[in-house]
Amino acid sequence: MPRNNIGIDFIGLPRGKLGVGEMVRSLIRLAEYNDYKINVIDCIHPDDNVINDHNEFNSYITNEFKYPLRIYSLTQNHIAALIYRFGTQFFDNKMNIFHLAWEFENRPEELDHALRFGDEIWAISTFTEKAFKNSYGIPVNTMHCPVELPHFQKRTRQFFKLPDKLFLYCFSFDMNSFLSRKNPYACIHAFKQVFSDNSNAGLVIKVSNAVTGSQKWLEFMQLINGEKDIFIINEVLDKKDVIALFDCCDAYLSLHRSEGFGIGMAENMLLGKPVICTGYSGNTDFCTPENSYLVEHTLISVKQDEYVSAEGFIWAEPSVSSAAQLMKEVFENQKQAKIKAQIAKLNIEKHFSVAGLSSQFDNLISNFLNREL
Repeated sequence: MPRNNIGIDFIGLPRGKLGVGEMVRSLIRLAEYNDYKINVIDCIHPDDNVINDHNEFNSYITNEFKYPLRIYSLTQNHIAALIYRFGTQFFDNKMNIFHLAWEFENRPEELDHALRFGDEIWAISTFTEKAFKNSYGIPVNTMHCPVELPHFQKRTRQFFKLPDKLFLYCFSFDMNSFLSRKNPYACIHAFKQVFSDNSNAGLVIKVSNAVTGSQKWLEFMQLINGEKDIFIINEVLDKKDVIALFDCCDAYLSLHRSEGFGIGMAENMLLGKPVICTGYSGNTDFCTPENSYLVEHTLISVKQDEYVSAEGFIWAEPSVSSAAQLMKEVFENQKQAKIKAQIAKLNIEKHFSVAGLSSQFDNLISNFLNREL
């Protein structure tokens, strides 16, 4: 069947300014590139604490099912919530693909009832794929999220109130995410360890959705404790300005404990920035010793209340001393850092762009339809 005769319903958070929103948008870009018919259903709920104003694909949003083939680009928790809100009739269809994010090698068994309504599962990384291997006979494949930079206006550092002369490391996270997973504290400790007596480097921390009077925020700010070379940008920026901020900085830092994919790292690679990151979880699909600075880690158990439905699971504890050493290496050997960054940029362009992933998307759709029809 010609691709332009195949229609796909995409179900997700297409207007949401969060990672799971970018997931469904990335698949829509693939469908556009490959000339499929596109229909989009926004399953945002009034109780969802999500900024919902990304308008790139508004013209596709009808909020009505249109095609037999449906791709739900969400998390397992979202799928379970949809069953709770709308009942199983929301999945009353024989061609349901679940494109799922998750940050561990195991999955919460209490949510397994949600998987039964999928005919195929696409995981966002090979790391995540391991979690969704199942006893239900549901095929599981990896379908990466393609990474593309929006057209953005170059900004000066003055636009973000940042100094011109410092070598700037950047880290970005959302306070709505679990801080224990994003682990911004380790970034601060590593920076302090290596640059406490160096006035030539700075750390930029881009924060979204901070509640400035909350205990978590006060503890976070206490850790910074007036460090003059740590700069906090606490505001929700347009995606284009987030990329412009990354572009103003010299290197990107992510000392996460676990990532399903790690789009911030991939975006910085496309910008040609050296990436220093935990050598664990979904980002290792594209972060290698040849193109990144991989921080050493040990594996530890997730504690109670550190993450939803994951107590007792395993994630990484990145070494602050290893991170500090790599930050120093990037600072002192910027020529070599730029060589690594260029290798990373070419890898993302070739293997993780819309063009680079278009054939994989096509093949998965074709194989799925051949099996189901």
